[in-house]
Amino acid sequence: MPQSPPPQPKQYDADHVLETFQAATEENQLDPLRDQQVIVLPGEGELWIAGDIHDHRTNFRKITTAADLGNNPQRHLILQELIHGDHYDAKGREGSWEMLYRAAELKCDFPNQVHFLFANHDLAQIHGEGIMKAGLSVCEAFTAGVKRDFADRASAMNVTITEFLLSIPLAARTPSGIFFCHSMPTDEQMDAFDYTIFERPLTGEDYQRRRAPCTNSSGAGTSRRTPRRSSSKRSTPRSSSPATSRRKAATSSTATAT
Repeated sequence: MPQSPPPQPKQYDADHVLETFQAATEENQLDPLRDQQVIVLPGEGELWIAGDIHDHRTNFRKITTAADLGNNPQRHLILQELIHGDHYDAKGREGSWEMLYRAAELKCDFPNQVHFLFANHDLAQIHGEGIMKAGLSVCEAFTAGVKRDFADRASAMNVTITEFLLSIPLAARTPSGIFFCHSMPTDEQMDAFDYTIFERPLTGEDYQRRRAPCTNSSGAGTSRRTPRRSSSKRSTPRSSSPATSRRKAATSSTATAT
């Protein structure tokens, strides 16, 4: 019997992906529920929170399908730690940028219902280093995957992805006082923790990595920042880069077989 031809690599519309990330970045910055670095959820409705997704595509599909946001306008969905999964190719490149892109599409489709929490893997990817799995740098594998899929547009894609990650708020809370964040300082760090980090714009210094680990939702130690005290006053939310022009992301898939 003749053998089937090997599967062809996907082709991606770089302009469309860039535009989607840029639009989602702006939606994060302009979220009407956002107060500086905190999403203040309404007193009525439902809240669904996904744990670490890490490019688990089946789980992402299940929770977004079950949430059915289009038919449940009072339902809110919080997503966190979308990147750095187990989808590696033979050269050690992984493709979790696409999971981040799908989440960005969802934010564009439901800007007032979809929210994100900043996580340690996001911070590591901003710096391009810091987390190892099975002896491999997941950040380098992520960057290599972007290079594989976007070739000469990879540099612009990495910058735009970084801007998207920087636009993600640190926490969410309900009017009843329930507080949600992905990572938190250790007990030993609490006395020095700067609680104003949630109430002001962030600077480049806030995103610098620190030697002391913080604990995340899985209890594993990670290199995440311990913010310094600041006397900055509250102002409107902003990211470290200017907001892009608002664009409506198309909902069609950008991946087609060659």
